[in-house]
Amino acid sequence: MPAAAVLPVAGMYYTGLQLLYLHAGMIEYWSGSDYAFPQDQVAFRMKLDTDLFALAKAKATSKSLEISKDGSQFAIFSTDR
Repeated sequence: MPAAAVLPVAGMYYTGLQLLYLHAGMIEYWSGSDYAFPQDQVAFRMKLDTDLFALAKAKATSKSLEISKDGSQFAIFSTDR
């Protein structure tokens, strides 16, 4: 497990291809097979390229996460600051 996992984990989700988990209000995203960033399975290279960075920038903390059955989409419930 990556070093970030030493923080309290609020939820862990496995889609069959990707592993996502919430810790300290942030979302981490890895391949389920080798715990590396799944570059060949997503359309972005870094969280900076997504709205996940906007959540961090706003200091919003994620409370829950739901993933579509095929793993192509997810929705986050988070604080609003």
